[in-house]
Amino acid sequence: MLKRILVTRVVIVYLLVVGLLLYLKNSGMDYFATLDPGRPKIETGYGFINKNGFNMRFSVIIESFGDHHFSEYGVVYVISDESGDLTPTIDNNKFVFRSKPRLGKISDERDKQTLIIQPKMHVYYRAYILLDNGQAVYGEVRYLLS
Repeated sequence: MLKRILVTRVVIVYLLVVGLLLYLKNSGMDYFATLDPGRPKIETGYGFINKNGFNMRFSVIIESFGDHHFSEYGVVYVISDESGDLTPTIDNNKFVFRSKPRLGKISDERDKQTLIIQPKMHVYYRAYILLDNGQAVYGEVRYLLS
């Protein structure tokens, strides 16, 4: 009887840990980045896209460069007519910043994009830094509604 109770408790703890890790992974939080304190830290700033899609402006906040070298930084985004949990990655659309990276808030803007945004479209976006080893570090997900 005691063995059965112990096994039940171990299974419950295991399921809670696995559930927590899955939640953190799907919530957009970069949980595993905290295991490497030398990774750069970036936050997603505010964004703007005008109604006809010809002007895009995004900002990022680089909190630290960390110990890793990176090849680019900017914002990744996904456009959808559905709301929900749409998390952009470097496999989606990229808005690569042109300026040299520095600590603090950095903004970049583009005119005459070929992007056409229909009314009531959601633009999900977040900041990213692409490390030289191909891994990406992300900021939190934000969204705009056209």
